[in-house]
Amino acid sequence: MTATTRTVTHINRTAILDALQDHGPLSRAQLREITGLGSATVQRLCAGLLEEGFIAQEGVQSASVGRPSHLFRYSGEGRIIAALDITDSAVRAVLVNLDGKTVEEFSQQLARDDGSIDADARLDGTLSAIDELIARAKHRKQPCLAIGISAPGLVSSEGVVSNSVELGWQALPLGSIVRSRYDIPVLIENDANAVAFAEWALGNGGATSSLVSYVFGVGIGAGLISEGRLVRGHHAAAGEIGYLLPHREALQRFYPDQGAFEATIFELGRSHSSTRRSTIAEHIDAMADDPSPEAEELYDYLALSIAAISTVIAPDRLVFAGHVPQRADRMIERIGQRLLGRIPHPPELSTTTLGEKAALVGVAELAMRKAKGSAYLA
Repeated sequence: MTATTRTVTHINRTAILDALQDHGPLSRAQLREITGLGSATVQRLCAGLLEEGFIAQEGVQSASVGRPSHLFRYSGEGRIIAALDITDSAVRAVLVNLDGKTVEEFSQQLARDDGSIDADARLDGTLSAIDELIARAKHRKQPCLAIGISAPGLVSSEGVVSNSVELGWQALPLGSIVRSRYDIPVLIENDANAVAFAEWALGNGGATSSLVSYVFGVGIGAGLISEGRLVRGHHAAAGEIGYLLPHREALQRFYPDQGAFEATIFELGRSHSSTRRSTIAEHIDAMADDPSPEAEELYDYLALSIAAISTVIAPDRLVFAGHVPQRADRMIERIGQRLLGRIPHPPELSTTTLGEKAALVGVAELAMRKAKGSAYLA
């Protein structure tokens, strides 16, 4: 696949922006030295980035010979990204400037005034939250460059959300709906993918090139990063580990409401206790130190799911996120014991460093990179 002129321009723009973010104010000559780009290319791209507001002049640099050189700095404080993370009952919303600083933040419940909640109420509440973010950006007199939204379920490249048990959305064209209201770029991403990207780019990932997020919610999902890129797969279904087939009996049943793996975990939890629990994390906590056969089977299944991921993607790290069990330390210990000696290279297991905001942080960063025209968008 050959690169188009537009692709090359994106790569070169990214190189200049990265150099200014990493090294501070630089002259054109210094940018040429760091990026390896030609003089005409640097001049043309700097002029465009200056006009768009992504960079600003920062004084001049004296020269022993010839005229002083203008210095340029990365300018992220004047432009805004709107980001939202949708859960089954609420939406978290932020405005983030291009320096990564949160300048506005709020949370909005999705239930109607009478307390009822369904798929339509969640859509109405989400659109209302976007309206509020855009209004706040206008009040600040800072242009909103893009909207990023994190949602559970299968999310196509066009922003169609399907199979979202948490939200009740099936083939909802969320991207088209939002784009019809606002004439700015819109990015819709699966919540587990957003978590994985956040942990890889800004959190626990460090220098690793391969990382998996293992996200607990009403069900279980995973975000996969391999060799520094998000793996979305056919129909964006990569990482839907709730649909793993945990045993042969799963081939004899249909699972219309949730995947076989998720259903198996819930059935184990219910057989262990009559207490009604709404999330998988609650079941895991209830059996953290339990030596019963049901508890052993629960951790066997969790370990099997991680082994399946690890033998295909071979991540350096696996990060538990979402509704993380309170006894995550015990969970990690019991799963780690099961993986040791069973797969070639068990991943390092840890919990999220970004907490419940991981998906929001991730989709904001992805939208930010989209707005900047970054060529390194995973």
